[in-house]
Amino acid sequence: ENRWKDNITFHDNNTVSYKEYRQYFFDESLSVGNESDVVTIPNMLVLGASVMMEKMPLPVRLLLSTTFKTFKEGPFLTKPVGEL
Repeated sequence: ENRWKDNITFHDNNTVSYKEYRQYFFDESLSVGNESDVVTIPNMLVLGASVMMEKMPLPVRLLLSTTFKTFKEGPFLTKPVGEL
């Protein structure tokens, strides 16, 4: 993992804001598999949106649900490790 901060801004109220970036690298020597192995993980975008949608009006929930279906997004992602 490689992390860095950018757009660092110091504010008059003694606070600081920034955008944090993360980049991950696959180290085959530390793994029992390789980058072509397929894994299934939770789709945090869909699951997080689902929790936030619980109290929204029905038309908004239907719109977001339709959007996820249009882009074939579900609660889980199945991809090769190298794509993640």
